[in-house]
Amino acid sequence: MKQNEGFGRLNHMKTNTLPKIVLMFSLVTIVFAACTTYQEPAPAATIPPQDTEIPLAPTREVATRELPDKFDKLTSIAPIGKEPIDMTPISPADLPVNFQDVAEQAMTELAEKLSIQKDQITLISVQSVVWSDSSLGCPQPDMYYLMVLTDGYRVVLAVEDQPYYYHANQKGYGVICESPNPPYSEGAVDR
Repeated sequence: MKQNEGFGRLNHMKTNTLPKIVLMFSLVTIVFAACTTYQEPAPAATIPPQDTEIPLAPTREVATRELPDKFDKLTSIAPIGKEPIDMTPISPADLPVNFQDVAEQAMTELAEKLSIQKDQITLISVQSVVWSDSSLGCPQPDMYYLMVLTDGYRVVLAVEDQPYYYHANQKGYGVICESPNPPYSEGAVDR
């Protein structure tokens, strides 16, 4: 029985001491909080109003300035997908191996689509690119695509001076693109 009495006293001591400790901690916290002071933030610097003349009605006046000498020759920029193309042909044999494969694949698919011989197709350029999603820059209506950057290629081909765009990923999937979108970023161009 004496053993149980010892536990009872210990338990009684815990229940009496714990509220006292909590009360002391609370009082100390309140005292410290009361010792600190709140300071208002300093007001921001004010800018005095300036007298600025504002025209009451819009004018047809156009602001112009002279271009520096280094801009004496301006180049026009075509809309996306309609960029001017250097139609100088290149040979697939002159390309690095990874570009050769995608160029051959593009030429084969275009020849099949147009029902022509591959030798009627001119290779204009092959470029490594990053597409903004899995559509490879050729989104189709009512289709959903993964929104993931996709490494791939853009191949420009020509048949009788008519350009054709072939977009591919690095896993071998490619598509002839009728309304091409620009890539997310462009890499090496092999011309």
